[in-house]
Amino acid sequence: MNRVLAVGEALVDVVHGAEATVSEHPGGSVANVAVALARLGQPVCLATSVGTDRRGRAVASWLAEAGVQITPGSTHAERTPTATAQLAPDGTATYTFDLTWAPPTGARSGRWADWREAAALHTGSLAALLEPGASAVARLVDAARVSATISYDPNIRPVLIDDAAATRRAVEAWIARADIVRASADDVAWMYPGDDLRDVARRWQRAGPAIVVITRGGAGAWAACRLGEVDHPGRPVAVVDTVGAGDTFTGALLWGLAARGLLG
Repeated sequence: MNRVLAVGEALVDVVHGAEATVSEHPGGSVANVAVALARLGQPVCLATSVGTDRRGRAVASWLAEAGVQITPGSTHAERTPTATAQLAPDGTATYTFDLTWAPPTGARSGRWADWREAAALHTGSLAALLEPGASAVARLVDAARVSATISYDPNIRPVLIDDAAATRRAVEAWIARADIVRASADDVAWMYPGDDLRDVARRWQRAGPAIVVITRGGAGAWAACRLGEVDHPGRPVAVVDTVGAGDTFTGALLWGLAARGLLG
């Protein structure tokens, strides 16, 4: 029972570079976490919603090459979602999306998102907020909490949000049902403008999670748990782009906990 089940969006990033270049890369927040885990040697399955079109086949190939197993029922979408990323000169990205999030139900789903052999279940981002899929993911997580460690990353996409207050309440409800929360400083700033991120992390941790980690780009990561707090500095790197960086951090965090027998 050492497998991780990731539940959420896989898509194709259409990246517009700073020099008028355009390229396509498989991605998606939850899929990126699954790929990071698999590349580190952690058994992982992904329950998602992609099509069998050209982009869907590219996503499936990318996942298979990394070692991620796609759960049955995940290729039911009419077309594969896309996220168009516009890169700034410093490598940061802004996004627009073309997607629906509707996991299969009933007979069509087969064993879609079967959590019974999972030590941990990771979800977040669009999959935890966009209906009709978000309610299905919430039911799955509530069932899996009996035996699995629940990991959540808000990964907020303001361009898709019509009601900020409702989204804030939804994210806080997800945080309360999670054991591990990883959020970016940008997520915290969007939810609570002007609040100190450490104070926010402490509030979140008191709401239920065992661990809350806030990543701060070049400034490193800061974490709070029941036994204390830690501030880990960043490392200087030459930034190409930041797409998937936080997701990769989350995957590595889960891998580190799994390696220490701390999941499940």
